[in-house]
Amino acid sequence: MNVNKHAAIGSLLTGGGLTAVQTILSRQLRPPSSLALSLGSFVGVFRLLEGTGRHLSTNNGRCSLNASQAAAVASAVASLILEDERKTVIVSYAVVEAVLIIVKKCTLLGDAKYIGIPFGALATGPLIDSWIYQSDAITKSQLAALDSFCQLPLGVLRRMRDEMPSGKLVSRCDVFHRSETCMQFHSDYFVKGMKFAIRLYVAIYAVSVLGSKYKCWIWGPRPMLAPLVVRYLRTCLCLTMLYQISLGVSCLSPSNRHRAIVRMAGALTTLAFLAEHKHRRGSVMKAVGVYTTGTVAAQIVATLGLPLQSVKLGQFILLSAAMSVIFKYTTPDSSRMSRMLYGYSNEPVFSGDDEPRSDELEPNDRYELTSSTNTSKTR
Repeated sequence: MNVNKHAAIGSLLTGGGLTAVQTILSRQLRPPSSLALSLGSFVGVFRLLEGTGRHLSTNNGRCSLNASQAAAVASAVASLILEDERKTVIVSYAVVEAVLIIVKKCTLLGDAKYIGIPFGALATGPLIDSWIYQSDAITKSQLAALDSFCQLPLGVLRRMRDEMPSGKLVSRCDVFHRSETCMQFHSDYFVKGMKFAIRLYVAIYAVSVLGSKYKCWIWGPRPMLAPLVVRYLRTCLCLTMLYQISLGVSCLSPSNRHRAIVRMAGALTTLAFLAEHKHRRGSVMKAVGVYTTGTVAAQIVATLGLPLQSVKLGQFILLSAAMSVIFKYTTPDSSRMSRMLYGYSNEPVFSGDDEPRSDELEPNDRYELTSSTNTSKTR
């Protein structure tokens, strides 16, 4: 396919698809949002530059734009369209992803077991502190999500942000569960948090399980339900404990040095990640890191008094650099998402006797190959 046509199709499908989803969710016709336009432009520019560079390298044998450079330019173009609040979230995500890739590829820390737990404390501590004491440093969408996940009444949240930063607070228990004992509050809170998490994750798990393993559900062998249910409940428990641990430490500590206790409780919140399944633990910790990165960056900007133009220039440079690092180690076959972005795959198509050996496959691919082989034998 022509490179220009390939880029245009990708841009239209991405921007138009996201606009259609937003229209359906809002139940009214909406023009393309800045996010839809930004993602569409990123896909279009990336495909154009990456495809052009690939064809020039193939035909002329000379070095041209690679995927890393194409991603840097495409992200720079996309950042010009993106609105400020969403830009903060996306830049934070790109920076966290790039840092994790550098740590994994260039150090030995990525191979250490449970190394994410102490690093998680560096993320959860400042996040809980900012959530209580400097909520204005958190973007409105992220603050709304944090308030929603914690399942505390609006009156308690308002009292928390009014009384705790004032320095006149007598008892933290009086803030969080006035007229209730600590035991009664935590028992009710755990039940309420688990109910909320179960409702929140049921659709997410249903889509991920049915979508990724639909061939197994149709033709067999079907995945065992018990491990899926256990993983689902562990995810629900992790979300509940992210707040329950902080509130529990607050109740158990007799100290009246409230901010120090909040920071300690926030750091200990990282223990909640142990409840999550190891395959999802990294994604959850990454999400917390994104929240913390954006919050700390906003606090630094406020402290230094940086002008808006300098902030935008810094975001522009950080996003381009981070995306360059990410796509240095990304190929069309890294994931389904990257395959859709590139618009092609380098994996060979096997047929008949050309099937790959099982020791050459990733675990998931090996499972699918075994499943299809067993199915064909049954037939």
